[in-house]
Amino acid sequence: MKKQTLRLNFKKKRSAFSEDKVQDLSIDIVNQVLKLNIWNYNNFHVFFPIEKNNEIDIEEGKEKKIERWFGTLNLSLEDDVYLSWDPETALKTKLKYVVKYWKSLYYRDSDDLTVFSENLNWSLLFFHEGKIYFGSK
Repeated sequence: MKKQTLRLNFKKKRSAFSEDKVQDLSIDIVNQVLKLNIWNYNNFHVFFPIEKNNEIDIEEGKEKKIERWFGTLNLSLEDDVYLSWDPETALKTKLKYVVKYWKSLYYRDSDDLTVFSENLNWSLLFFHEGKIYFGSK
């Protein structure tokens, strides 16, 4: 089954729950993860909730539209951010450089790129199927 199909199935199942139920289940999951024997590792994937309409399609020739979308996120361009392509490849820079040079940092169809704030309050996922997702605490 493709990721896109799985994502749609998950969203459909999740929509059947109340917001309180979603929060309760999320806390249960976190508590189970805390019991796992993984805490001596250095690399973790950062997950944040993705709010509705906080995503954009990456389309050729729509670079200005994507740059405007970045502006709607109300993030400080001077903030330090971390970029991660895989467990062994990462970079620290300013958000303004990610916004300006994102096409050189992300290669559609081959890369997933995660960008997250130094304080871990938000994250961007440049997904290899041509979408950028924004999530925040």
